[in-house]
Amino acid sequence: MVGSGLIRLFGGWPEVVSMRRHDNRKMSDERILGDGDFVPQILEEAEEQQKHQFPAHERQQKVRELIGKTGESRKSS
Repeated sequence: MVGSGLIRLFGGWPEVVSMRRHDNRKMSDERILGDGDFVPQILEEAEEQQKHQFPAHERQQKVRELIGKTGESRKSS
């Protein structure tokens, strides 16, 4: 989050300034709406799900194989 959304999330400018003075950093990611504790949790879950996905080149190969098999089955019908 950036701008006023981020400022509101942390309780206004005084809180943001106080956090900076005390070097209190929060993890953030502009793709995720949530506080600093929520962001790492979501990123970890996304990483776990990604482990179970095929890489793009493997997906392309599977699609080619399926198309080939479909073409072969139509020829024999």
